[in-house]
Amino acid sequence: MLRECGPLSAYDYLRGSGRRATVPWWGPAFFTKLLYFADTPGTTKGALILDNRMAWIIAELCPMKHRVKHGRSRRWTAYRYGVYLSWMHAVANKLDVRADFPEYALFMEAGRRRK
Repeated sequence: MLRECGPLSAYDYLRGSGRRATVPWWGPAFFTKLLYFADTPGTTKGALILDNRMAWIIAELCPMKHRVKHGRSRRWTAYRYGVYLSWMHAVANKLDVRADFPEYALFMEAGRRRK
């Protein structure tokens, strides 16, 4: 599904409907890692990781504070994951780097800020 339809469709499939993920006990933190490592690195609009640490730093930097409550991210819809991907790829495009570079920088910054 990732290769045929892209990361949003694959994310939506793995997320499942309602409150249950297609893969039991997996949430976005696990399956975005799966999508990232299964995707071809550096592809335009490719999959990126969205775990609690990334959700926390995004909430700190953007007007999306409602997506994190008590230090834990809420279930991100495929639409919200798409917004995240678009934002990260736009930043990467502006900096002329792969999207996983600013993702990694934000991941490290989140770790620094939370210490």
